[in-house]
Amino acid sequence: MLELYPDVATETLLVQEFTYLSVSRCRGTNYEHRKPWVDEYWQRADLNYCDGDQAESFAEFIGRCDKFAWQMREREYELAFVFTHEQFIKGLLWNSMRFGREMTSDAMKAFQKFMISFSVPNTAILKIKLDEGGEFYFGKIDTSYSEKHR
Repeated sequence: MLELYPDVATETLLVQEFTYLSVSRCRGTNYEHRKPWVDEYWQRADLNYCDGDQAESFAEFIGRCDKFAWQMREREYELAFVFTHEQFIKGLLWNSMRFGREMTSDAMKAFQKFMISFSVPNTAILKIKLDEGGEFYFGKIDTSYSEKHR
């Protein structure tokens, strides 16, 4: 996109994927090898647990979702495009729906169920409107671009 529109203002925000397993521990593994670690992470449901290097806790991840939402509220963009990953999109959606509620182990388990309940394919588009009161409104997940470019 930057090559197509080199004169457009850009900003880098912390919208990277949620990495909850240690990167060095996972290096050279496949999904089947990591699956028990994934299951253990979600069963533990410890908001502040960090698995190791380059990983973040669930509380840190949701904090990033909060920070992004507040950054968008503070900006006065008429139109913005945000390029991110599936788990961050789901974190933003889920966190917007539970805004203001206490973060607990049960909330973390609820997020995990929410996260596995649907898919956001690569290159999918999710339109989000921010109203004047700072509320987010989410549109459908548009996969037409994804389907055209498989």
